Amino acid sequence: MVGVQIPNLVLAHSVPKDKETTKFGDLVIAKEFKSVFKFQDGDKVWSAYFNIKITDLGTPKLLSVEVTGSRPKHPKPISRSINFHTATKKEIKEWDQNKGYAWVSPEEYEEFQRLQPEAESVERWQLKVVEQFRFQLLELGIRLAIELGSPVKKKAPDGKWVWVFVRSEEFSESEIKNLLKDIDKKIRQKVTPDLLAEVARIYTEAGLRGEAPIKAVQEFYKCSYRTAQDYATKARELKLLPETTPGKVTVKKPRARKEK
Repeated sequence: MVGVQIPNLVLAHSVPKDKETTKFGDLVIAKEFKSVFKFQDGDKVWSAYFNIKITDLGTPKLLSVEVTGSRPKHPKPISRSINFHTATKKEIKEWDQNKGYAWVSPEEYEEFQRLQPEAESVERWQLKVVEQFRFQLLELGIRLAIELGSPVKKKAPDGKWVWVFVRSEEFSESEIKNLLKDIDKKIRQKVTPDLLAEVARIYTEAGLRGEAPIKAVQEFYKCSYRTAQDYATKARELKLLPETTPGKVTVKKPRARKEK
């Protein structure tokens, strides 16, 4: 999997909390989701769980992190793991299409839970691994959540209809690289009301000078043109900029002072 450089990571997937989605740039993503990461430790496996939310301003927010201790690998796991460093493109594609899971019956799941050995205590080195690679894990979790796509109803093995997320398109290697760059920027550049107020100021001043406002925002923040557009859109949603007319630059002109 492109961009993954995390030692001993053997399984990663993101699970939406509900069917509510939002926009992450031009792509669809679950508004809140859990990302699960499993690491190989000899003949054992330990896990980390990231609860992630995409704010109304489009910024990824890590709500909580849970780490569980090592436990022996079960001979019949309910999820299919994959080694991202050695797997072929075909194996990764097949794993992606199945979201890393194979359907199991409720009875099989109960048996799996019953046979699960008790987890060992979390060790300090495991916490250090999660802390050291927190940024990369967050980035991967967001990418997997984006790849889930849009929610659709699907019939589960027990006959009940449930909401599942289905990816509507395949991503090429170059598209994934560009996606990771966008995720990286959004994680590092926190979109706050203060930032958007500054964006509105830069946008307005550029418009009054007769310059291209989006270009001015792009140059100020050293970001892509699309990111600058996103900033302006978010500022407009907060009423920091007036509504725009397609093809026209709309800015608030300062009011002329009345002479006494």
